[in-house]
Amino acid sequence: ALTLSLTGLNALFDDDAVFTSYGVPRGKPFPDLYLHAAEQRGKAPANCAVVEDTALGAQAGIAAGMTVFGYAAETPDEEFQAIGAAPFHEFNQIVDQLIR
Repeated sequence: ALTLSLTGLNALFDDDAVFTSYGVPRGKPFPDLYLHAAEQRGKAPANCAVVEDTALGAQAGIAAGMTVFGYAAETPDEEFQAIGAAPFHEFNQIVDQLIR
């Protein structure tokens, strides 16, 4: 909730659409959290997008079979690209891709 508030994204998510690693057996880089979230929302992983700020988290999204965007504020673009995530530097760069 705090992170979503700080980024201004909290208005885009219902309370029941926010998931944490406390609800799954294994944390990142395992895909458990992302797979659990997709299942709870009734979505196929291939129809989900992940926004991550670390290569470890992006790796989890890739392992889940999701489209992954890597916020490259502190993680180099090359780290995200090496694991198959699309790096970006400002959130407006991915908005069009997320709402397709």
